[in-house]
This record gives sequence, C-alpha cells and structure tokens, in this order.
Amino acid sequence: MEDIELGWLAGIVDGEGSIGLVKSKEHPYLGVDGNIIEKTFDVFPYVSVTDTSIELLSKFRELCIKLLSENSNENIKVPKISKVLSKNKNHKDVYRFGLNRSELIKKFLSSIVLLLTAKKFEAEYMLKFVDFYPDRTNYLGRCSFYEKWQEAKRNHSKP
Repeated sequence: MEDIELGWLAGIVDGEGSIGLVKSKEHPYLGVDGNIIEKTFDVFPYVSVTDTSIELLSKFRELCIKLLSENSNENIKVPKISKVLSKNKNHKDVYRFGLNRSELIKKFLSSIVLLLTAKKFEAEYMLKFVDFYPDRTNYLGRCSFYEKWQEAKRNHSKP
C-alpha cells in the first residue's frame, strides 16, 4: 500500500472516525462450578467511520480491504457499509463502516497509528487492548481494561 493511501486512511479516521470499546449489557459470570460469581459485562473493540458520503466510505472500505489483504493468503472478511437510521427525516442519510474483529483492528491501526493526530491516543490504547485480549476470553480482564480505558479518556481530555 502506498504512503499516500495510508495517509488518506489516517486522515479519515482522524476527522470522521471513532476508536473505542463497546460495553455489552450486564450478564452473570459463571465460575467453574457453574455458580454465579458476579454480574459482569463484555467489551468489544471497534474502529468506525461515519459520514454522509457513501462514496467516501466506499473508498475507505476498499483501501481497508487492500491494506488488510497485504501479505495474506487468506480471504479477509470485512464488514459492509451500513446505513444509520435517523429519527429526523430532514437529515441527510448517514452511513457507517467499521471494523470489530481484534486481528483486523490490530493490523489496521498498527499501519496508521504513527500518522494519526486527533485519534492517536485512542489508537495506541486500542492496540494495547487487542494485544492483551486477542480473542473473547478473559471477560474479567476485559472489563477491568474497559474501566481503565474510561479513566484514561477522562484524564487525556483534560486541558
């Protein structure tokens, strides 16, 4: 992938993107014996771009596929662009494209993190998360990381 394409991806993420952790609804966490240890939640990483231009998102998705397919013999499954439903019929249509699989997020962010400005902090933190929790195991650790993520975001945004 050319540097100009990586720079374009980074610029779109900086301007129109979002990097974060989604918290699921609370559910029981069962111990080895099957008894409820505590109520907990799960956490899922994401990188998304939302915009009114389907053309912009189509190009973004196309470049993501190109980037994520580099040096890989396997077929990369990348989500489609989805339409965001608006309650106000006077608003323009809004579309979203996002990555939500740890291995895709890791490859994508590690390719653009040095080019980011506004979202660099979030990208670096997300790379730590996908390194610590590459799959959906260790719910309690993931929950703990989420709490640290929230605190770090609060502290980072202070002037």
